[in-house]
Amino acid sequence: MAYSREEVRQALEVLRRGTASHGSCLHLIRKANFTLADIGTSEEELEQLRIKGCKTAAQTCLDDLREGSIEYRLHLSKFRELVRQGGLTLAEFPTSEVELESLRIKGCKTSATYFLEKLRPGVNSWWLFLSCLRRECTEGRFTFAVIGTSEEELEQLRIKGCKTAAQMCLEHLRRGSDRDVVFLEQLRKQLRLGDLSLADIGTNAAELASFERRTSAA
Repeated sequence: MAYSREEVRQALEVLRRGTASHGSCLHLIRKANFTLADIGTSEEELEQLRIKGCKTAAQTCLDDLREGSIEYRLHLSKFRELVRQGGLTLAEFPTSEVELESLRIKGCKTSATYFLEKLRPGVNSWWLFLSCLRRECTEGRFTFAVIGTSEEELEQLRIKGCKTAAQMCLEHLRRGSDRDVVFLEQLRKQLRLGDLSLADIGTNAAELASFERRTSAA
C-alpha cells in the first residue's frame, strides 16, 4: 500500500506527541516510499520516539493495573515487555517491584470479585467461574472472606449453578433439537452434581421418560 506524504507526516506528528500505538506509526513511516529527510526526521529521532512510545504504552498498562482489572495478567506482562523494549527502568514511571506485586494481588481480588458476582445470580457455566474464583484467591494468597464470601456460600452457589444448568437443559429438551441427547446427558449430570431432585428443577419422572424415548428413537 502506498502512503501519501501527508499520511506519513501525520504518523510522525502522532509519534512526537507520544502514543501507545507507536508500533503502527513507525511501521507506516518505514513502509512509505519517502526518505526520513523527506518527511523531516532521522533515525535518531525515530529511536527516541520509539522509546517514548514504549513509555506511553507502558504507562497506560500501569494505569489500568492501578485501577484494578480482570485482565491484570495481560497488562502486567505487556508492561514488563514494553519496559524491556524501551530500555526503561521502573523508577521512570515511577513504580517498583513492590507496587507491581501489590497490583498483581489487586488484580486477583478484582477478578475473584467479578467471578463471585457472576456466580451469585446462578450461571450455567458455574464450574468455570468457581474454578477461576478459587484460582485467583490462591494466586493472590487471600481468603474468601477478603472478597466477602465463604466456603459455605460457594457450596450453595455451586448447587445453585447445577440447578440453573439443569433447568437450561430442561428448557432445550422441551423445545426439542438435534442436540437432545447431549442436553439429556447434561441434565442428568447436573442433577447428580447438585444432588437435586426432578422436582427441584420443575419436572418429573414421566417427562424425563418422554425425553428418553424421544432420544432413543432418534
